[in-house]
Amino acid sequence: TVSQLNDAFAAWGIAYFATARYGIIARVFTYETVDPYGLSITNSALLILPVGTNGPLPLVSVQHGTTARKSDAPSQPGSGDIWASVFASYGYAVVVADYLGLGSSPGYQAYCHAPSEATSVVDALRAGKSLCASNNLTLNGQLFLTGYSQGGHVTMAAHRELETFHTNEFTVTASAPCAGPYDLGGVTIGSLLTDPAYPHPS
Repeated sequence: TVSQLNDAFAAWGIAYFATARYGIIARVFTYETVDPYGLSITNSALLILPVGTNGPLPLVSVQHGTTARKSDAPSQPGSGDIWASVFASYGYAVVVADYLGLGSSPGYQAYCHAPSEATSVVDALRAGKSLCASNNLTLNGQLFLTGYSQGGHVTMAAHRELETFHTNEFTVTASAPCAGPYDLGGVTIGSLLTDPAYPHPS
């Protein structure tokens, strides 16, 4: 509900700029995509919708930050995604893909592997649009992309994939890839030569 969301926003420390307009409903779904070798694989994702809105909704694809455990992926019980919830509470339909190897997807994550990150997002968007259509929820054709940290990297990869191969299907309205690792080789070499301590896996 709106009041539950606003309580959550306060607990998350974002109530000073985020105030829910609508309650939300979240559904987990699985879909087919391809792995880094081009083979078919299933992946999981989260669809979050506002409750009580009128008219067609814009679609937002939110890419989550680094997650090392399958159980911490947005689609898993008790996880979710704070920013996806904020967008949905403002009247957007939101899709959040677990990356390959997370959630209910088999195997291991190919961390920062741009091609498979991108296709997992594109195919999640397809499946999310299909779910909206099958539930008589109309989208307005706008598509927004955003993500932070690894999600910034995934957002940029997905944006490139959409604009290179899928312009007949998707038009990106706006994209905000935030704080992503975009120069992995350069940053890694510099880091290895200056500071060999790595306190976190990411």
